[in-house]
Amino acid sequence: MKKLLFVAILAVAVLVVLSIGKKPLTERFENLVEATEEQMDKFTEQDWEKQNAKFSELVKEYKSKIENIDKEDRAEIDKAIGKYHALALKSGINEIAESATTIFDNITSTVDGFVDGLKTILNQ
Repeated sequence: MKKLLFVAILAVAVLVVLSIGKKPLTERFENLVEATEEQMDKFTEQDWEKQNAKFSELVKEYKSKIENIDKEDRAEIDKAIGKYHALALKSGINEIAESATTIFDNITSTVDGFVDGLKTILNQ
């Protein structure tokens, strides 16, 4: 009987420690978005992949727990989700702008290559 009580107390203690160590979902979303915003200018494609994986895991957890999350926390999380999407979009737009700049810097070569490609297609 004493062993059973000891095991039960130990199990409860482990659960308490594990639940204390995990930050609330709202805080984890906010931390991810803040970290993304602060570091996104230095992100490589692999960094974005890692960040998107973390984001997807949080969204998955959010969806699985949404019924148990109060309205205020849901509003905070939804706002963080929207901001993350905006940051990812901004990064994509910046990438496109950089590519366009490169293309325009090399417009003569690009047009020449395009014309050569058309000639090849038309001569077939």
